[in-house]
Amino acid sequence: MVFNKAFVLVSLGCLAICAYGSVIPGRCPVVPVKTDFQPDRYLGVWYEIRKYFSISDYGLNCSKTNVTKLGTNLYRLDNSATGLDKNGNKTALNTSAAAYAPNPSIPAKLSVLFGKSAYSPASDYWIVDSDYTNFTIVWSCRNVASGLLHNAHAWVISRNITGFSPEVEAKIDASLSKSNIDSTLFRQTVQTGCVN
Repeated sequence: MVFNKAFVLVSLGCLAICAYGSVIPGRCPVVPVKTDFQPDRYLGVWYEIRKYFSISDYGLNCSKTNVTKLGTNLYRLDNSATGLDKNGNKTALNTSAAAYAPNPSIPAKLSVLFGKSAYSPASDYWIVDSDYTNFTIVWSCRNVASGLLHNAHAWVISRNITGFSPEVEAKIDASLSKSNIDSTLFRQTVQTGCVN
């Protein structure tokens, strides 16, 4: 009986974790961040071009974020996407988060807070690479079950809703490869038919 309860609790926990990113065996890989990151150049609108699968984002298209500065090492991320309402009609979905650099000497290692709930701990929002005018690679990872698994999120975002030139794609591929980010886990984000 105790085994069955434990199995159910572990299974429910795994389902909850899976809802928020790609769950992968082993510990989070070592992913370096952009060493010369200039936060003020990162401000503005970014369109999601591809990301790791997440059940919590299932059915959402047209994802984008607008980054604004609130103060020294403090930023606001206004996220929006197109989803479906209960009647199956397209609708705009919006959420905001606060981002901050816990260690100001490493401004590319941001933490993000959605809401003020004690049940919503800060998540990593690491800038792995960016040229500020075309692309940014964002990484987030959390070890689960003492590092038996890790819950990973990754995004490739663009200033241009249509994506990247072949030259920029080559830079992104090279950056992903040297950063230990598994590029095979990315899914394209639909950026057509948007209402947000």
